[in-house]
Amino acid sequence: MPNFFSIQDKISQLSDDILLKVLSTLDLKNAVKTSILAKRWKYLWTWLPVLDFDYKILSDNFKPQRYINWVNQVVYGHRDLYISKFRVFFCSLWGSEVSQVEKWARFAFSKRVEDLDLNLDLKLLASTKTSRFSLGLDLLKHPQNNGIINLKSLCLSCVDLSDEVLEFILLHCHLLEQLYVKSSETLHRLNIVSDKLKRLTLIYCIYLKQLQIDAVNLISFHFKDIRECVLTHMVFKRAPKLVEANFDGESCIYLFPILERISHLPKQLTKLSFSPYVSIES
Repeated sequence: MPNFFSIQDKISQLSDDILLKVLSTLDLKNAVKTSILAKRWKYLWTWLPVLDFDYKILSDNFKPQRYINWVNQVVYGHRDLYISKFRVFFCSLWGSEVSQVEKWARFAFSKRVEDLDLNLDLKLLASTKTSRFSLGLDLLKHPQNNGIINLKSLCLSCVDLSDEVLEFILLHCHLLEQLYVKSSETLHRLNIVSDKLKRLTLIYCIYLKQLQIDAVNLISFHFKDIRECVLTHMVFKRAPKLVEANFDGESCIYLFPILERISHLPKQLTKLSFSPYVSIES
């Protein structure tokens, strides 16, 4: 029968690169726990390139402060200068928690993150939100945040950002291929200009009235709104590679203006779908 400690010792003799690949097969919580296995493992997790803080790993009974402590433990202990992915799920309720999200975003940018996912849309607590996190130019222009130029994927749920901020991101993130924005309350007249962007999703941006798209490599576009918001002006200035377009919600009532805007793309579009919002009142 093989000796457990002998096997453990042989594993510990493997190179850091191989051990990190082993750790990457675990969820983040268990990867951090390996620090107690042996001295060789104590700080290995601090070099992980993927930081995915899935709240479901903690327990079914979500506790905000416990989640904050967990994220902060990993953020403060992380040693590498680079992370490929950073994802957090959180429901911002109070100002102090909003400031925590800002610290996490600053950390991700300082690590030259490629894939950033800030999901503040959890419906885990009954309390009414009193604050929202805003992604501002002061954060993006911070001297330590030159990592925004490495962004390849940006997903923001219940994060407020202005037209100016989003256009700043598109202007400076030349590698950005995927942009997902859900429930931003501060977009009004948006001009999407990008030579790299391939996938664009805009959902429940309730004050967005005008949208112009100039993206020569865009292949997928998804737009969804609700009754309180109707996009009044949409222009596809350039989208020669667009093959998939989905329109959901109240905007689908205005089919003819939308079809008129994309009528010059019949050769490229292979999938066009409309899912209108239907209200049934008794």
